[in-house]
Amino acid sequence: PVITGVWVDINSIAIAKAQQLFSDFTFDTFDGVNLPYEDKSFDLIFISAVVKHIRYEDRENFYKEINRVADNVFIIEADSKIKEQVSHHSWILYHSNFEEEFKQYFKPIEVIYESGDLLGLYRCKAS
Repeated sequence: PVITGVWVDINSIAIAKAQQLFSDFTFDTFDGVNLPYEDKSFDLIFISAVVKHIRYEDRENFYKEINRVADNVFIIEADSKIKEQVSHHSWILYHSNFEEEFKQYFKPIEVIYESGDLLGLYRCKAS
C-alpha cells in the first residue's frame, strides 16, 4: 500500500524550512483548530507534544476537528494530573490530566506511560 501524509504546524517558518528540506512531502500551515480537510480524510493523525500548547478554550474545537477528519489518533503528550497554566520561556503551557481529557473525546485503544509521557492510540468518535 502507498502511505501518504500531510505535516501540519502553526509555525509557517518551520513549515517553509521543512518543505525546502523535504520537497517530496506535503506540509501545511494551519492553527489545528480549523483543519481545511474533508471529513474522514485521514486514517490516522499523529500528534506529539502539541496539546499542552493549545489554550483550554480552544481544546474542544481541536478535538472535534480531529474527530471530524480522522478515524484514529496517536497522541504523545507529557501528562499532568492537574490542570494548570505555566509560563515556560516565551511559551504558555496548558497542562491537564490528559488521560482523562482524551477519554472524553476519543475511544482508548491502548494507552501506556513511558517516562511520564502518555502514549495513546485512540479511535475517533463519530462526528
